[in-house]
Amino acid sequence: MALHPTRRRLLAAVGAGASVGLSGCLGSVVPDVDEVGDALVAELWIYDRESDDSEPVADTHQDHWHGSLPTVQRGSVLSLGGVFKTHDREPIPIGTDQAYQLQARCVDDCEHISVDSHGDHVQIAGKTLGEAEIVFQLAEGDEPNWEAPPISITVPST
Repeated sequence: MALHPTRRRLLAAVGAGASVGLSGCLGSVVPDVDEVGDALVAELWIYDRESDDSEPVADTHQDHWHGSLPTVQRGSVLSLGGVFKTHDREPIPIGTDQAYQLQARCVDDCEHISVDSHGDHVQIAGKTLGEAEIVFQLAEGDEPNWEAPPISITVPST
């Protein structure tokens, strides 16, 4: 049965649209090894350790973030955990008793926050009102092996 010319055009348009849509970011799809080179980490998922939610608050892959970090109140501490994933979607064990640790650092000025790394989590303390950028790292000992792109964190006025 031959397709009607209108159906052919419709199917061609749908196929073209699907391929255009699939060429962009697909959420938490792990990129091909060719796209990231020899990097051990394909994705990083960040969790609010004080939340009952099992979903990450933010995740990164291919040099961009999805989601955002929770705000940290002035005078309080936010505890964030992380899961680094390989290209095979396997978690990389982290912690003080592991080969790798989760670390974080301020990008520029740490006027608004302080960052303290504890192997399997980081604690961010709100110091003054404002916004800062931090970078999460996979470290082996004191040497960072991989860095995520910067992400903002806010110390709000209320």
